[in-house]
Amino acid sequence: MTINIIGSGKVAFHLSKRLHACGLTIRQIYSRQLDPALQLATAINAQGISRWKDVQADGVDLIIIAVSDQAIPEVAKALAKHLPNPPLVVHTSGSSPLHWLSDVLPRTGIFYPLQSFSWGREPNFAEIPMCIEAQHPADEKLLLELGQRISQKVQLTTEADRKTLHLAAVFVNNFVNELYQIGAAILAEKQLPFDLLLPLIQETAAKVQAQAPAEMQTGPALRGDLATIERQLDLLEAHPEWRELYGLMTGLIRG
Repeated sequence: MTINIIGSGKVAFHLSKRLHACGLTIRQIYSRQLDPALQLATAINAQGISRWKDVQADGVDLIIIAVSDQAIPEVAKALAKHLPNPPLVVHTSGSSPLHWLSDVLPRTGIFYPLQSFSWGREPNFAEIPMCIEAQHPADEKLLLELGQRISQKVQLTTEADRKTLHLAAVFVNNFVNELYQIGAAILAEKQLPFDLLLPLIQETAAKVQAQAPAEMQTGPALRGDLATIERQLDLLEAHPEWRELYGLMTGLIRG
């Protein structure tokens, strides 16, 4: 299978490297800036380009759009304009609709890796759920087979499924990481290292993989320990936003 990648950010970087490592041919990497495209292309034996007129479709089975959500419609229109006979085109977004592609392109789908990607960290793609959607059965089959080349967890989803998964992911990933930042700041004010919380964080993550999150809750809110709650609210007087959040979370836990 021969693939072109549109984008050179974190998702494009990690996905293209995984595809290449699994024996797929990446022909081109497109980026608005040539240098990032060339850097990524060099690592996977591809061609780096930065002009739409240079994007090739002949002999290409799939084009993967891995750009920011807001850029997807613009990219889809550019491909439709410059490619008279485009292959299957997919995007990797969890929250963006398929119609951003299907409004202007004949064969479209979704190839969404349900994971948070960062520079400098190698993701374990075998464990990343790949969420698949396509307009046509043949394209769905192609995407399922591709997903199975790079991951052990491939799931057919509807657009509603994917949006629900992305919403849940925001809660368990983005919001939780913000809470980590607040915890780190609270400790830093007293010159205490964040490392002291790592065993607790790791234990919490391990427990929710074995039992339902609702069964794993502990702490003063669950116990109804009002004295401890009041003392901790007092400690947050200098940070009204954190104090408000503490009260909101306590109320949710207490029900």
